[in-house]
Amino acid sequence: MFTYTIMPDYGNAAYAWVKKPGNIANNVGGNIADATGWLGEHSISTELESDFVTWSIEFESQVNNETKRTFHWANFHDRGVALARRLKAELGPNVRVIYEKPMEDPDYATEEIREILPDSSVKSLSSRYGNEPCGTKPSFV
Repeated sequence: MFTYTIMPDYGNAAYAWVKKPGNIANNVGGNIADATGWLGEHSISTELESDFVTWSIEFESQVNNETKRTFHWANFHDRGVALARRLKAELGPNVRVIYEKPMEDPDYATEEIREILPDSSVKSLSSRYGNEPCGTKPSFV
């Protein structure tokens, strides 16, 4: 099953990664979407792509070492999960859609990773980093 992970990151407002069926690596997979477009195996609507780009540009342009503690994370994540739900609705039950907080969020360890289920509900998943305390994620991640 394809797994799409939605997570904002720096570098041209990156926001989506994919792991192809059979990939069991403990990572988000290869980057397939940023401000220049969506290159996923499954196409999405122009409207959803545009909304993802707007959302990811907000992260890239507003979050830095000085602002990450005052950034409105709860609102940002609510919009990110809503976008992930729309993605799940567009792609259907034959793909997984995951929403993952970026490590820049001071509260990333709370509901760090969530899966969007076929009925649009959200299920919290275990961290890819185990039970490491905040701030000890591997530097290569």
